[in-house]
Amino acid sequence: MPKNRRTRPSLSRGAALCCLLAAGLGAAGAAPALADDVPVVVTGKWATGAPSEATCPKGTELVGGGYESEPTARPDGAPAGPVDMNAPSSRVPNTWVVRTYTGSARAYALCERD
Repeated sequence: MPKNRRTRPSLSRGAALCCLLAAGLGAAGAAPALADDVPVVVTGKWATGAPSEATCPKGTELVGGGYESEPTARPDGAPAGPVDMNAPSSRVPNTWVVRTYTGSARAYALCERD
């Protein structure tokens, strides 16, 4: 599974677009942002049965987040591994956390430069 990595959001990345829209940063007809104004998207590690955390780097602060998941399926084809946590961490500052007990998930943190 992929290691932690830092990427810049683009419209071709569905998760980044979702985070940008949720944070109110993506609007039709908006002027392109300058390089220093572009949010940083941090990707957590894939986790199964444990939380995945994405922590913003120094010099940035958490402004939103989200997740990507690969749920397991029951014999009838319905997802058996819903995400039961998708929120800022209550124990680690500037961190977005996602958890599912079955299946796999990874967290995304949307970070804004200070």
